[in-house]
Amino acid sequence: MKMSEKHTDKAKAAKSAAEEKAEEAEEKAEKAREKEAEMAEEAREKADKAKEKAKASDKSDAIRKEAGKGSETGQAKREENSRKWWKFWGD
Repeated sequence: MKMSEKHTDKAKAAKSAAEEKAEEAEEKAEKAREKEAEMAEEAREKADKAKEKAKASDKSDAIRKEAGKGSETGQAKREENSRKWWKFWGD
């Protein structure tokens, strides 16, 4: 084997090793991106659940506050007005 052939073989081996390392690095980066996207989705879901819980809590607080206010007629009138309001706004 000539000296130039040895250098060519070494160069090919080095190039092959470098390509393998590059592929491994790309795979690692892809996994990191996937994990980051998954964590972001979980954070969004957690925030949505917290919003829903807060909304439900606000409604239950309103019901508790309403229970001690005024006569039954007054309460019925407020409920009717509330229904009209929500119907108007399309909920």
